[in-house]
Amino acid sequence: PPPPRAGASGGGGARRAAARPPASPKTQEFDTGGDSFGALFGDLAKAVLGGEAGWLSLLDELAPSDETELAELLLSRDASMLRAELESARFVNECLAERISSLGAELSRAQAEATRWARRAVDGRRAGAAPGSGGGGMALAMERELRREVAAKTAQLSDARRLLAKAQERERRISARIAQLRAGSDRARAARPASGGSSGSKSAPRSSRRSVPSVEEELQRLKRQMGR
Repeated sequence: PPPPRAGASGGGGARRAAARPPASPKTQEFDTGGDSFGALFGDLAKAVLGGEAGWLSLLDELAPSDETELAELLLSRDASMLRAELESARFVNECLAERISSLGAELSRAQAEATRWARRAVDGRRAGAAPGSGGGGMALAMERELRREVAAKTAQLSDARRLLAKAQERERRISARIAQLRAGSDRARAARPASGGSSGSKSAPRSSRRSVPSVEEELQRLKRQMGR
């Protein structure tokens, strides 16, 4: 099952949702009202994984807001929210990788079928079948249909790979931000003085001050020497 959706901090997610252009009917099937861009990408990933029509148009609608939303997200110091967004990004990547694999298999099958029907069309022409007969004509029509399917699958595969590259970059940048916050927290802890060593460090100067004679003591010592 998909991971829990991450809510955007403050009202940023609501503002982004209000600023988005009205969604098409097909897009509305995938937008279930999540505030964060990661949630919307989760909807998209489920559509891609299920082979739903219209996911490419949804990608085009979401793409312009990606950089702005991600830039805002990377300024956050909310580690729990960032981890949730990272989990969402990983889920998207897994879905897209699976869809790319299935699209590749579908494309290979369509290409093989197109080649097979192309051969049958050639065989029909060689056998003298009439263009409109059930021999070469049908084979030619099937080949043309399969060539269109090959072109469509090729375009879908290209777009899925493009989306995967964006999702992978999103995952990388969120992960880097989490690591940056963790490193800063570690440095702050290291710079904090240890409670056990503070008393010892304070006692050392006091003992050294006791070993040095005061000005008054030194004057008295000099007077005693001069009075001799």
